[in-house]
Amino acid sequence: MPKLFRTAKETNDNRSLFITGDCGVGKTYTAVSILRGFVKNLSCDNFVMPLKNTPIFVNVPELLIKIRACFNSDSKTSEEEMLRKYLDTKLLVLDDLGAEKTTEWALQSLYVIINKRGSEGMQTIITSNLTLDEIKDNLSDRIASRIKGMGKIVVMKGKDRRLR
Repeated sequence: MPKLFRTAKETNDNRSLFITGDCGVGKTYTAVSILRGFVKNLSCDNFVMPLKNTPIFVNVPELLIKIRACFNSDSKTSEEEMLRKYLDTKLLVLDDLGAEKTTEWALQSLYVIINKRGSEGMQTIITSNLTLDEIKDNLSDRIASRIKGMGKIVVMKGKDRRLR
């Protein structure tokens, strides 16, 4: 597990990761491995983990579908309530950024999550097939800038493991 994702007792480095690379090179696998290591280092009292300590893994297009569902008339969850869990968790993995349909609403929702987590120094792992320049061009320069300022950029190279 990278040093920046060890427990706070071991390091004060709370930076995030942006993992980019072609399809199938292991971006999601790497993010999930870090998440597993993070979970192993959590302390739970009486096997109950405080909600804010619960790490979350979410595919970005699925996240946007969940948030959009809050607008249904029969939904008992507000958009703010739905966003809150992604804003407050200690570790958030946003998988496959750039695979979503880019509407103004989607960009706004992503910006809110990434900006808040970045400005508060909350650990976030973002995976994408897009480079930061492509995120700037396809999503927004504000989102790309926030991601760049959040922490370390990891470029993964290799062949698509799924095609072997």
